[in-house]
Amino acid sequence: MLNIIKISILVPIYNVSKYIERCAHSLMEQSYENIEYVFVDDCTPDNSITLLKGVIAKYPHRQNQVKIISHEHNKGLAGARITALNSATGDYVFHVDADDYIAPDAVEKLSLQAISSDSDIVDASYSKVDGNKIVCTNAPYKGSKIDYLHLIVGRTGLVNNQIWGKLIKKSLYDDNNINAIEGIDYGEDYSVFPKLLFHSQKRTWIDSVVYYYNVSNATSYMHSVSKKAMESYVRAEISIYEYFMSQKERCKDLLFSLDFGFANIYKFARQYGQPISIIDKMYHFHSRYTLINFYTLTLKHHITYIVGRVMFVIIKNAYYTQLLKK
Repeated sequence: MLNIIKISILVPIYNVSKYIERCAHSLMEQSYENIEYVFVDDCTPDNSITLLKGVIAKYPHRQNQVKIISHEHNKGLAGARITALNSATGDYVFHVDADDYIAPDAVEKLSLQAISSDSDIVDASYSKVDGNKIVCTNAPYKGSKIDYLHLIVGRTGLVNNQIWGKLIKKSLYDDNNINAIEGIDYGEDYSVFPKLLFHSQKRTWIDSVVYYYNVSNATSYMHSVSKKAMESYVRAEISIYEYFMSQKERCKDLLFSLDFGFANIYKFARQYGQPISIIDKMYHFHSRYTLINFYTLTLKHHITYIVGRVMFVIIKNAYYTQLLKK
């Protein structure tokens, strides 16, 4: 296997002592050689870094490829991703969460596809695991870019918008000034990946399972939805809405899906029993765009936008009423 391109594997570290050794072994044992490992210690309170260093010591040929960067204070998941990305020097980046792990030939297969197709993004299958048991396997979305964007920003839940498990060209971040937003830790992937997809010129995929997503970590962001997490989720939604509104001339066809995505926030809030005060902030923000958008659209997009607004109000009011009863 030609190691033509350099791959930066980016891993935030926080309170993962139970899982970090399995993750690190899977990274060090990659069949692909030209890898840069960037671990970010986000002031982890446990012995994760000690365990990590213990694993690295077992792979002397990899030691010069490893960076361990320590934050002076905890910055959260998004802050750790920012530090990792800014430190990466590879042609492509590959995000891995420290409680997950990857297949031995993951980087090799993804890199081969990237080289042969000159893709900006290479996606792949991933499996959800509980301990050593595979719960289910999810294939990459194989539709068009615009359809993929519709499904993501519409918050349909039908496609994967996670940042991990994908090989992404570093220049796609750099050339378009895209990065995580510090403080948005829950919904962090959503605040980044739609922007990358929007600016990508070519996205391809492989069917192989390259990533194993751990569903048993009760301390992960995805296992609990606190008030703080819900506020982060809303911030992620607002950031994407603002971003695509700033690109409105190129994104008019996404308006309906953006409104539908906003409406689905109410469904999410209802599901996790969150207070309406958080959602009210989002609703007032969203309403400010109504007249501005209406007067700057063509007739065709007026119709789409009106339908989107009606759908938003119907769904919003249905869940808002349920939230008020809590």
